[in-house]
Amino acid sequence: MSRISVVLLSLAMLLAGTPVMAEGNGDGPSNWAKAEVEEAIAIGLVPDRLQSNYQAPITRDEFAELLVQSIIQKHNDKNKYDRDWSIESFLERITLDVEFEDTDADYVKMAFVLGSINGVSDTKFAPDRLITRQ
Repeated sequence: MSRISVVLLSLAMLLAGTPVMAEGNGDGPSNWAKAEVEEAIAIGLVPDRLQSNYQAPITRDEFAELLVQSIIQKHNDKNKYDRDWSIESFLERITLDVEFEDTDADYVKMAFVLGSINGVSDTKFAPDRLITRQ
């Protein structure tokens, strides 16, 4: 398992509401995850809006954004000659055959096309629903 995969897995577990012992006011990462979270932020894996409130559960929308940002960062780091890969450039190259009624977020579209997430029905994504480890 690559180092980025380990960092992403640790971060996803932390953000998925896994019971952990929080420091101080509960806004920062737990001691056991602090180094991995700081590394994930430093290498651009964590969207700005997910860099606080670490003890709160993560929504399906937030997870999709975290996942897609990580995929793009990993691709750009590995491909020195093709570093301009982005959500926009990815979506320009595909035809999306599903439109969710409850979200239009490009990172949700990309995660869906990659097969990393599913809708809760053919037309609903439920972006505000909390995810679980299952």
